[in-house]
Amino acid sequence: MLRCILESEGNEAALCEPIVRAVAGVVREFEDHGLKLVEAFDSIPLLRIMSMMRELEYFSATDAPMALSIILRNKLRRILIKPEPEPVKRSKAERLAAEKAAAAADKAAAAAVRGAANARNIEIGRQIAALRDQTPNNRAFGRLRNKQFDVDTVAACEMMRVARMYGTRPEIYRSNVAWQTLAELSATCLSPAHRRDFERRIVAGEPVRAKEIAAARS
Repeated sequence: MLRCILESEGNEAALCEPIVRAVAGVVREFEDHGLKLVEAFDSIPLLRIMSMMRELEYFSATDAPMALSIILRNKLRRILIKPEPEPVKRSKAERLAAEKAAAAADKAAAAAVRGAANARNIEIGRQIAALRDQTPNNRAFGRLRNKQFDVDTVAACEMMRVARMYGTRPEIYRSNVAWQTLAELSATCLSPAHRRDFERRIVAGEPVRAKEIAAARS
């Protein structure tokens, strides 16, 4: 507090009780600024401010330190704390374009996650199918499958079926389709014509849902 008064330019003679009390009331709030706090008082003429307050005759002697503290706090905030930059105003067209781009990015990210999950399931399906080909006995196959893979019978059948039908077609399983959609699409009771139509739509980026395929299958 003393350095702010005595070491700042033009304030060497400002060491009087009202100013000391006012400065003491604000310096702790800005003490993290270190030497910059002392330098900030170079642009705050303490004696002139006190003189202006007396000329206004608005403050009593007892209120002067508190009033001066408010003035000093406002000045120090302007000097030491840089205001937050105002957000850039965008036109409606720019906002819509940004929202559209964000939605497209979210969609692409979701598609990537689904594609990776589908690829992982297909790889498991390939391994189970290879085990099935090597193990014609159903009981032996079931025991080995349970030992090597943490999937139930229904899930294993789906994975093998999808892997055999779409394991070499990443344009299908890495598109924005859910695993259940692939399971329904690979069902043997789905007609080839329906399957080709759904595959064409998937490759074209059109949404295809499992319920839609199930309805066509039934």
